[in-house]
Amino acid sequence: MKLAIIKYNSGNIRSVAFALERLNVNFDITDEVDKITSADKVIFPGVGEAGPDNVAVALFSFPSIEAYETYRREVANDSECLAVTSHYERTKCFTKYERTFMGAVRR
Repeated sequence: MKLAIIKYNSGNIRSVAFALERLNVNFDITDEVDKITSADKVIFPGVGEAGPDNVAVALFSFPSIEAYETYRREVANDSECLAVTSHYERTKCFTKYERTFMGAVRR
């Protein structure tokens, strides 16, 4: 079985790795898209555990930088996205917004 732990510079990756090592489970800590998508099982550390209630994580995958740029243009006029953005601006329901690409975007 191929097991991947998603490396995204947050979450408690070392605790998960330590627990798996104690159970003699082989795994890769990776941010490489190919390794993540080819794994039989994937662990996203930090998801499902208690933590700050003002942090959100969203993962997106795009086949190219052009596809990402198209998405950004289209989402600017999407009614659901506009509603969520308006809600955030009114409530400040999370403290920061970051984008992290999990692998190389091919040009």
